[in-house]
Amino acid sequence: MLNLLIALTLYLLRPVPTVLHSGFLPSDPRQEIVVEAYRLGGLEFLTVLECENGSRDPTARGDGGKAYGLCQLNTRRHKEPLAPEWKDRTYQLSICYQKRRAGTKFYGPQRKIRGKRCGEIAKKRFYFL
Repeated sequence: MLNLLIALTLYLLRPVPTVLHSGFLPSDPRQEIVVEAYRLGGLEFLTVLECENGSRDPTARGDGGKAYGLCQLNTRRHKEPLAPEWKDRTYQLSICYQKRRAGTKFYGPQRKIRGKRCGEIAKKRFYFL
């Protein structure tokens, strides 16, 4: 049990590289969302968000007004965007990450941009310090 606790502590204290989006200035507040998302779910999760909502606008609406937020959750299947907490970007990121881990399919990474999948292109938009 002690070994598990030590391993968990070391994992949580590991250095996490800083990741930034090449399309935003380093001082742009949207970079904070990039960093939070990367810490939560790594480059794969960050790529999902990039393809679902590249502007990093937590108030964005799509799909005829039915999809909301950073990961464009659709209210036909998900009720979280209707909750008052949805205005908080950290709450949104947490819900989006939980949904992704639970198997919710996000279609943004499959979308084609100039003949290539968004998921392939999006990973090249980030750089690490």
